[in-house]
Formats: sequence, C-alpha cells, structure tokens
Amino acid sequence: MGKTHFFSLFYGAASGDGALLAHGPVLALAAPGVYLRSKVFGPVEEAAGSPVPAVEQTLAAHIAEAVVGQIGLGFENYGDHSSSGYVKGTYLWDNNEYDLPAGALLHFFRTGDRGALCAGLVGAQHFVDVDRIHYSYGHPEWVGAAHTHSHGAVGHHTADAPNMHHAGYVLGLIWSTYLTGNPDGLDGAVTIAEWVLRNIRPEANVGQMERAMGLPLMTLNDVYEATGDERFLRGAARLAAWALRWEHPTRSGFLAPITEQPAYYSGAPFCGGLLSNALSRFNDWAGDPELEALLERVGRWLLTDMGRPPGRIMSKGGSPRRGADAQHVATHLPLLRRCYLRTGDPLFLLLPASALRTGFGTRARPFGTRATGLVFNHAPAFFPLLRGWEETGPGADLELRAIRPHVRLRPGETATVEFLIRNRGRAPGTELRVAFQPRLDYQVVAPPESAAVLAPGESRTVRCRVRAPSGINLTSQHNRISYAHLCVACHQAGRRVPARATVQMELTAGEPLP
Repeated sequence: MGKTHFFSLFYGAASGDGALLAHGPVLALAAPGVYLRSKVFGPVEEAAGSPVPAVEQTLAAHIAEAVVGQIGLGFENYGDHSSSGYVKGTYLWDNNEYDLPAGALLHFFRTGDRGALCAGLVGAQHFVDVDRIHYSYGHPEWVGAAHTHSHGAVGHHTADAPNMHHAGYVLGLIWSTYLTGNPDGLDGAVTIAEWVLRNIRPEANVGQMERAMGLPLMTLNDVYEATGDERFLRGAARLAAWALRWEHPTRSGFLAPITEQPAYYSGAPFCGGLLSNALSRFNDWAGDPELEALLERVGRWLLTDMGRPPGRIMSKGGSPRRGADAQHVATHLPLLRRCYLRTGDPLFLLLPASALRTGFGTRARPFGTRATGLVFNHAPAFFPLLRGWEETGPGADLELRAIRPHVRLRPGETATVEFLIRNRGRAPGTELRVAFQPRLDYQVVAPPESAAVLAPGESRTVRCRVRAPSGINLTSQHNRISYAHLCVACHQAGRRVPARATVQMELTAGEPLP
C-alpha cells in the first residue's frame, strides 16, 4: 500500500489565521448550480427546491452522521468506513465499496456541503493509496486492481484479494482529479480498468450476481469517457454483448444464481441496477435498439417480478429468507428514468416514486455506509421527473382501485382483471394515459381501453384480459405469486395527476377463485 500526505504552507503576517489549514485543503468553491450546469455529473439538480424534500433530508442526515461523522482514523483506515462483518461480532472495512467517494462528491455538487466534499476527496485518496494493489510478491497479476472489502475476521485492511464483484466504482477517483488537478485519482482508475481488461472473462461471471458484470462494465465506461482510450470501449462492448445473452427469455431480468439458494436463479435486485445502469451508459454511445429494448424489459421485470406492494423490491428473489425493501429501488432509478422518458408509461414513474418516498422519506430507516454509493450515485437522477406531479394516495382527486385485488388462475388459463377509476375532482381529467403491466410471462390478450377525458365525478370500469404462463414450476412461491399494475395519469386543472392500483396474480394447480 501507499500513503500520500499533503502539506499546506501559510504565508503572511503573524496575525493571519493559519489554523484554517487544519480543517482541510484551502479550495476555491463554486455554488452547486455551477457544477451541475457542466452536465458532467448527469441529469441531477440542486437539492434546494427538490420535489422530494423529505428524501433530501434523509440523504443529508446520512452524509452528516454515517459518512462525515464516521471516517476511519489511522495510517491504514483514514478515508474509509467500517460496517458489520459477515461473521457475527466482526467488522469489515468497506474499501469505499460502491463508490462512496463519488456519492459524497455528488452530494457536495448538489448541496455545497463542504463536509461531504472533504469526505469524498479523502476517500478517493485512500482508495488510490490503500485499497489499490501497488505490489504483490505472491500475486504480481493483482497489481493495479482494487482490494475487495476486508473482513476483520480475516485480517487487516488489505487482506482480501481482488475480484470482479469489486472491480468497479472508479468515478469518485476520476472526479477527484477533475476537482483538484491531482492525477492520482485518474491514474488509479486507469490501473483498475487495465486489470479488468487483463482478466475479463464474461462467461465466468454468468452464475454470479449482476454486479460481477455490472461493476467492471461501469469501470470500463467511466475510464473510456475520461481518457478516450478505445481499449476500454472495446472491453465494455464485450461485456455488453454478453449481457444480451444473459437475459431470461420469457421473464427478462438477469436471473443470476444467488449464494443463499443455489438451486434457484432469480437475480439480486439490491445491487442489480449496477448492471442495467452500466448497460444504459454504454448504449448512450452505442445506440443499439436491441439493447434499448432489453433495458425496457428489465425495468418491467423489476417492477412486476421483483416488486412487492405497496412499494418494495425483493433483495434476492427466490429465497424465502430474503425480504423486500423499498430502499432497494435506489440503484434502479436511472434505468427507470430512462424507461419513462423513452415510453411515457406511467408504470416507470409511479411505482418507483412510491418506493423512493417509502424507502427514503419521513420515516426512512438508516442505512449503512456500504449503501452510500448505491443510493447517492443513482437516486438523484430520478428526482427531477417528480416535479409537477401530485402524490397518489387516499383523498387524491383521481381514485383507482382493483375490483378483484386477488386473481387466482391455472397455468395457461385466461382471466379478466377489472379496475374502477373515478374523477373526484372538480376539473376534467384530460390526456388520460392508462397502462396495464403484469409479469412478462403473462400475455395481455386484451389491453385496457379508456377515453381521453374523464369528466368531474365520472366513474369508469377498466378491463383487461390476461393469459397465464403454462409449463411453470409451481413449487416455488416466487413463480406462483406476482403483481400486475394499472397506472393512470392525466392533466387536471394545470396539474399532472397520477393513480395506480395493484392486483395479486396467483397461479394454482387447483380451482381458480370465483
């Protein structure tokens, strides 16, 4: 490992306040809007004036308490954070997993929080010095790579070897160079990307969680954009081409086997967005329509196959020991934003918005520093979409409910699903958009029909017919139970008003419900 020290020299009269240098580097800082208008940091906006103020409060509290207030100390640990280990009673050093430096820096760009800026810069320098492998007598092929997070039950901060599950998150390194001019960050990102190129074997990553392909692809994307070196673009193309073959043929999703339930392949949505986001970034350059269609199907898979009402996402599908959590939506929000802008389908707006507010709103539970990058690097891109939209819920002007909230049918059978929509407001609902989406292995035989206008006080029944999949294994609850969504959006008195309702679809070998 290495360690870089920076010295600041104070010149001037004896009355000058040299103690200022003890609080971090002296930097010329701009207002948040200046950084964001550069568009370097994606489609994000300032936190001030955000359409989700309760979510912004949760993010600010996390940075202050879990990140700035919990930075490790000492030669080896300064600039990193620790969290509970996989062995009870132990801890692990995160080694800036999921790019905490980028998350802290993006929070600074959105808020002007100097504490977040300092945490991001010291985290990036720590990553370059300690978490990156400079020399290895026993494994010279590791040089340039990043250590995985290191377990207290195993050894010190640099005890664990590199792997593709942790061959990503270099954006904070690159941004640190952009901000300070110090080349260490970009140089470190390049060596990690070169290690990925030397060890890239996409066929070996099928059968591992999505991040084992998503994080290397993110690294190659980011370093290509920063350097223009086409070696990294060609490496990214290899991974993207392989991902096209990895999608499940009927239900979509990158259904990787999971460690806890090796007999069932189901994907790991708690970090699965890393792959879809990496593919999205790659397709910004490639413009491949086949890949674009795949991304839309993956978004629908997430919300119907892995979604659980009222607004939660399974952590790892298939396993009964893995629950659903609204916070798991965070890494998927850039993909869902892309899908909404491409299709206009309110499914991609309303369900993610519900999960976002549930997971990170007023009653949000705290989350650890290992999730900082998963949340901060992905969720803010979705926030601007919510400006101008009313929230759904009891008392809203647009009411929508399922007439039969639980539909039971046999494999291969066709059923009618019905919803009641009512305009409870004083103004007509215009430009009415109705979208119905079951799990992707269900066939929509007759889509819902609806007029373009809903008069004040008017009620209307919306019907659609769906055919269940045949030849499916019903011993798995994950196969038997899924959720279909009807999402409605309209304009009403100058506002954009949404509504949504959910039906549980249950496959059974017995008699269907009456």
